[in-house]
Amino acid sequence: MTFRERSGERDAPALLASDRMRDGMQPFVSLALIIGSAWTVRPLGLHGFGLVQLILLVINSLVVLQRSISDRFVPERVRAGTIWIGMLASAAILATASNSIASAFPFFLAGHAGYRYPLRRAVTVGAATALCSVVALLIAAAVGHDAMAWPFGLLTGLPVLAGIARRQRTEALRNARIAVEQTRRASASEAREHALAERARIARDIHDVLAHSLSGVNMQLQLADALIGRDRVVEGRVALGQAQSMVREGLTEARKAVYALRDETLSPAGAIAAMLETDPAATDLELTGTERAVDTAVAQALVRAVQESLTNARKHAPGATLSVRLGYGDAEVTVEVLNGPGTQAQPELGRSGGGMGLVGMRERVNLLGGTMESGPVTTGPFAGGWRVWVQIPA
Repeated sequence: MTFRERSGERDAPALLASDRMRDGMQPFVSLALIIGSAWTVRPLGLHGFGLVQLILLVINSLVVLQRSISDRFVPERVRAGTIWIGMLASAAILATASNSIASAFPFFLAGHAGYRYPLRRAVTVGAATALCSVVALLIAAAVGHDAMAWPFGLLTGLPVLAGIARRQRTEALRNARIAVEQTRRASASEAREHALAERARIARDIHDVLAHSLSGVNMQLQLADALIGRDRVVEGRVALGQAQSMVREGLTEARKAVYALRDETLSPAGAIAAMLETDPAATDLELTGTERAVDTAVAQALVRAVQESLTNARKHAPGATLSVRLGYGDAEVTVEVLNGPGTQAQPELGRSGGGMGLVGMRERVNLLGGTMESGPVTTGPFAGGWRVWVQIPA
């Protein structure tokens, strides 16, 4: 946003307030014109030429006053008719009372037309006012009345230009205010969308980290409980020790998640290899291509995909053999997690979880323009197991 645009945003409300204040002063200005005209128009009476001038003064006063009345009370047809009546009456009083304040009536009329009506109609009214004023002054001069020279009548149409300029300025300020309001609403909407997206991302991170660590701890605690219940205390203690190890691992993964949220550098290969070291059922990480630095969001998505896949394997196929492959292509990074069929029965663990893992994983990958596939394995050494494949441009 430029300095001029920022200044326009700040000045528009003040300028609109100034215009509203000017509009609020119109009735007082009109009243001052009417009182000044009544004070200076001579003769003014109830008979003869004084009556003519009184009638012209009343008509011009009504025309000037009606411009301060809201459109709700004055139909447009009536207002359009009064502008033409006022044009004739103001030209006439200009000719009959040239030396009074009433000579300002045609100027007021032209200025009001410029502000009130569209450009073409405003120019027409201004030109017609000037023409009528010239004709009225010529007639007054022809009958020997003491009036201004006819060229003065041409000046009465000039205020229409000031009215047009004010109208355009008011419309520009109004449009600027609308644009500012729309910009604010768009910014607020964008901020809300960003906040919702950030909340969804944090929710996925929390789920991925906690589900990965807590499900493993839960499995080991269930195993320890079952072993101790069968008087296999030594083996139960081993399972408890494994649970403690998984708790420490969970804390480490939580710290890594915090680092990722802070946009610090995260190595997918290193993080995945560290996870596999603590999983006795997993083989070593198989790496293809040349490892390179990738965006934090991409690295985080790859690590979370492996975490979720390992968690699901522990829950639904305990004891299964695991394999993880990480590949770096020319324009993408791919990770594949394979697990064979489970060799241990753990129904409680298989029923745990809220079902958000795969959904969160797919959302994360899709947001990065990647692709995710998951499904059963029907052939090969992992037949009867499950496969998760993720590819993300990087």
